[in-house]
Amino acid sequence: MADLLTRRSTLLLSSGDPTGAEVSVTEAITIRRRASGAETSRDLGLAITGPYGTLHAYDSSTRKDLDAATGVPVLGYITEMALFAQAPPIYGGTDQVQRNIIGERVLGLPKEPNNDRTMTWSELPKNG
Repeated sequence: MADLLTRRSTLLLSSGDPTGAEVSVTEAITIRRRASGAETSRDLGLAITGPYGTLHAYDSSTRKDLDAATGVPVLGYITEMALFAQAPPIYGGTDQVQRNIIGERVLGLPKEPNNDRTMTWSELPKNG
C-alpha cells in the first residue's frame, strides 16, 4: 500500500497538483514497518546474547575489544542494533505527528486544543 501511495504522490507532484494526506499515510506505514523489523531484530538479538546485551561498544575499535572480551563475536553489532531500534519512529517526522496529520486531514478530527496562538511566549506553560 505504501508503494502505491508513493507513486500517487509522485504523480501528483509531477503534475503540479498538491498532495493530500498520501505522504503522511505512507510515512506512518513505512515508520511502523521499519520499527517492527528493528524491534524484532533487537528482541531476538538481546534474547540470544542474554546479560551480555547490556554491554555496548561506542566505536569499531572498542567493538572488537568487546567481542574478544565476551567471546561473542557479533556482540558489538547486536547491541548497536538494539540501541538503534528506537530510532525509526523518531526520524522522518515522529509517528505521533504523522498520526495527528492523518486524524486531522483524512478523518476530519478536530485539532488538539491549545492556547499557543493566543498567549505570549512567557505565558505558555513550562515543563518541569
